[in-house]
Amino acid sequence: MDETTEPKTAARQKAKAHLAAATYCHLNQSIIGAIAECQKAVDADPDFREAREKLGYALREKTEIEEEILKIRANVEALAQGLTTNANLQERNKLALFCYMIGWYEEARTEWEWIISHDSGHAQKNARKRLRRYPRIIPPTAVILSGGKSRRMGTDKAMLEIGGMTLLERTARLALAINLPVIIVGRERPDDWPLPEVLFLSDTETGLGPVGGLATALRHAQTSVLALACDLPLLTADALRWLVAEAMLQAPLSGLITVNGGRWEPLFSVYHPECLPLIEARLAAGQHSLQKVAAAGSFVFADAPSWVGAALINANTPEDWAKIKDSPGPQ
Repeated sequence: MDETTEPKTAARQKAKAHLAAATYCHLNQSIIGAIAECQKAVDADPDFREAREKLGYALREKTEIEEEILKIRANVEALAQGLTTNANLQERNKLALFCYMIGWYEEARTEWEWIISHDSGHAQKNARKRLRRYPRIIPPTAVILSGGKSRRMGTDKAMLEIGGMTLLERTARLALAINLPVIIVGRERPDDWPLPEVLFLSDTETGLGPVGGLATALRHAQTSVLALACDLPLLTADALRWLVAEAMLQAPLSGLITVNGGRWEPLFSVYHPECLPLIEARLAAGQHSLQKVAAAGSFVFADAPSWVGAALINANTPEDWAKIKDSPGPQ
């Protein structure tokens, strides 16, 4: 095999792996997941005709479902006025399933919860089953861990300013921009803080590092937690969207750890409530490493695209900060 054939073969194998994942998503009624995997296949091997065709098919199917959702919504409104409850339940169940299929997770959950509250029979049982089967249809809570000492920087990193606002405020605004609830762990709310919807929590126990802050967040949030460092000056909303989508599609038991160029990024990862006992056990044993939590849990590891990796550059020293402030990245 010559040097030009080998990379092409590797690209085709990678593309076929993504198509297999797309088939799995489709079988599990996730059209949005199938689209994401087909797009990865096309990105891996643009010359792979099957990948392009399957991506086109999945996109057309998504459009058809969106059109069907509009019709069902109209039926639901008409049925509600006529109080034909059984028909309304059936239509709402279809609406919930279609919303789930194309990634409208919050609307799907809303419809299934409506069914549970308005029925005591088969429809309610089916809705409860759906919610158990799709436990990740609630987007995570963004948790910014800001209790570090910033020793190498020599000043509080979270309060460094870029683009006219502190890193802490900038990170919170990015998460709010994609409709995630935001909690900041590890400090009191500043007197001049401009975002009233952001919750501040003190660490349950001090001196335990990011693992302690993550435990505090998981105990409070009652959802999955998207953990973020407070020193990511090049972070973008699109990078956050990528992480949310990956975590919601793959639904691993403990969570999803981002891998950036072979390096784990535990402070740009998602942790599910199921991993809290593992974290608490580590803390009780005096182990404060997020890397070891990731190694011990049932996590999925997701390779970040290069454009996401570029958004994860952090600043630990004054020299790092000077380079980042002079860079052409997001301000």
